[in-house]
Amino acid sequence: MAGRGGVLNTKNGLSWDQVIPPSCQELPEKAFWQIMRFSGEGKWEIAKEPLHQDIDTTKICGIGPGMPFANTLIEMGYANSIGLVPCAVGGTRIDLWESGGKLFTNMIHRTLTALSERPNSRLCGLVWFQGESDADIEERASTYPAKCTKLFTAIRKALNAQSLPIVQVAVTSTRDEVPHIDLVRRGQFSIDIPNLVTVDARGYHLPDGFHLSTYAQCKLAKEMAEAFLLNFRDGGAAQEMDAPPVDDMAKGEPTQEGDT
Repeated sequence: MAGRGGVLNTKNGLSWDQVIPPSCQELPEKAFWQIMRFSGEGKWEIAKEPLHQDIDTTKICGIGPGMPFANTLIEMGYANSIGLVPCAVGGTRIDLWESGGKLFTNMIHRTLTALSERPNSRLCGLVWFQGESDADIEERASTYPAKCTKLFTAIRKALNAQSLPIVQVAVTSTRDEVPHIDLVRRGQFSIDIPNLVTVDARGYHLPDGFHLSTYAQCKLAKEMAEAFLLNFRDGGAAQEMDAPPVDDMAKGEPTQEGDT
């Protein structure tokens, strides 16, 4: 999910309200750890909202879970800088992410390029928040878990990270256009592969029935960060991946220099 928190439907069309809560703000310039972002131009830079503004370029981007996720990790004692590699494109079905397709290829290319730009960094996790668009018809919804499992396996293979930790978000919606949302959700919770944890988005505020509000993005991101630390950092999964060793550079997010 690229993030639509704070995106409002005004008389002039959709626009972002530019409200950035403390949990979504960049760290002070002289902070020991930093949160970095791999830009659409392929450069590491200090991460700022909206993270996907030059990635998901056909839509109005707002607040997503990336920045509050990274900030929460650091607040909870994650002792490293974090690098975020945003790759989300809103409104896409799982089929568009299959191995060999444009979105998959771009995601893998961006990730590998980001790692190569920081030779001592380490890939530490994938955050996956997608699925609403597969809930419009029963056939798509019923095949979602098999396709998602296949995708996660392909991502790990392409990145040479067979134990890559994955934080998946179980999607939610109240819109009539996606009547099979519960079928997609059941599929997400049924995926049984190692080093996968699922966090539930149901119950959070959806101003338009589809997209989480800014506050909801921040609250959900906190849950995601807690799940990551509880399931992976203590268990060592992120320590044992087939990726370069971590360095102690100033950076910050669960996917980039320091850790990416």
